[in-house]
Amino acid sequence: MALSDADTARLLRLRAARDSLISGRAVSKISAHGRSKDMAAADLSRLDGEIEALEAAQATGSIRRRGALTFRFR
Repeated sequence: MALSDADTARLLRLRAARDSLISGRAVSKISAHGRSKDMAAADLSRLDGEIEALEAAQATGSIRRRGALTFRFR
């Protein structure tokens, strides 16, 4: 069974994020016009797990969510 369009797009974004992380192109700090934004580093093992889950779902037709993204409110 094929993935939904949203899950297929998500899989492509996750693969691109993994490629950026591994190649060192992932940005951790952005500065412009006197403002700066720090971004947390990605967790490669969780990213790989989410990619594997979507690829498995593509092969078997069922989706297992692991929670690659965690939201923290402060």
